[in-house]
Amino acid sequence: MLDWKAQLQNPMLRHYEPIAKHSGGPTKGVRGTFMDLLLAEAVEVLRTAIYDRAKATGGKAPSLWAYHNGKIYRFMWDNMGGWHGYPTVENPPNTVLQQWRDDGTITEPEYGKIRRYPNRGS
Repeated sequence: MLDWKAQLQNPMLRHYEPIAKHSGGPTKGVRGTFMDLLLAEAVEVLRTAIYDRAKATGGKAPSLWAYHNGKIYRFMWDNMGGWHGYPTVENPPNTVLQQWRDDGTITEPEYGKIRRYPNRGS
């Protein structure tokens, strides 16, 4: 099993692992937002996801963030060698938004619109 740090360094090593709370399967308790991507699409989006580098310096895996077809996706480490994810109305940290803008993932108007969302990450 590769640890999350190795997978941050080499996105091609990232393993997507769907979980029941995001796939409509049986759960004990809370249901999460339904993952609207097919498995192959989710893997592709996960491999393009970026993270706040400052959050990767501690002992806990940071969230990975991706922008795909006008939606924001968040991927979380599952502590078993993979990542699970979902589309979200949460907003990524400023460093992620700035990188998306700078590399052309989002346009300047999209950047401004996302920055105005309530409850935006810092």
